[in-house]
Amino acid sequence: MKTKVLIVDDDRQTCEMIQAVLASAGMEASYVTDSRVAAVRLHAEKLDLLFLDLHMPAHGGFELLQSVRSKGMNRKTPVVMITGDQDPKVLARGFEAGANYFLFKPFELNRLMRVVRASEASVYRERRRYQRVAVSRRAAIIHRGDRIDGATIDVSLGGMMFHGDRLFELGTQVDVELNLGIAGARVHATGRVARTLEDRSMGIEFLHLGARDSEKLQEFLLPLVLEPEEPPASARPAQKARA
Repeated sequence: MKTKVLIVDDDRQTCEMIQAVLASAGMEASYVTDSRVAAVRLHAEKLDLLFLDLHMPAHGGFELLQSVRSKGMNRKTPVVMITGDQDPKVLARGFEAGANYFLFKPFELNRLMRVVRASEASVYRERRRYQRVAVSRRAAIIHRGDRIDGATIDVSLGGMMFHGDRLFELGTQVDVELNLGIAGARVHATGRVARTLEDRSMGIEFLHLGARDSEKLQEFLLPLVLEPEEPPASARPAQKARA
């Protein structure tokens, strides 16, 4: 599976250069030059890696980053901030807002590839978090005492597809009870309705899993992944980096 990357920069030439380099590295890279369009896309599409320009009309890089980190599928997606400003205060603000890496303008091929390589481990971990396993288990979705019982269609560490006899509205905050089918193995989480289908299925994004519940879910899912994706050879624990 190719790494899916979105580049957001109002300079089309910068976007095309980064896109060409990432495509040559085997990645699926696209770009948006309008930050307003990017804001909508970032909350509608799961991505593996984001490049965000710091200074743009309408929504700047910090504003977009804060919005991404506050909600949606890309809350933990690795983010590379693009800027020509190397002021330590700007870097500190960026890391505080949730940036993982900085790419400084003007940049060269080796600098760009260094950031890409540094992000590989983070990309791999986030992709595994969203890797779905088709499995049916009893579950319940609860909103303010209103309970919908049903079963999962697929499950990942980041959420699940659930089928019941009715739907909650898109965006509804819910409590989740998931029965893993093993004695005593129940998982409790808080989540959000991220998707609804006409067949009364709901995509639930997990917003919070306790440490023990997360361990239970990982122990349940990992043996069911028949062909787990191999981590990149260069993957190492990710750290904040500058290039």
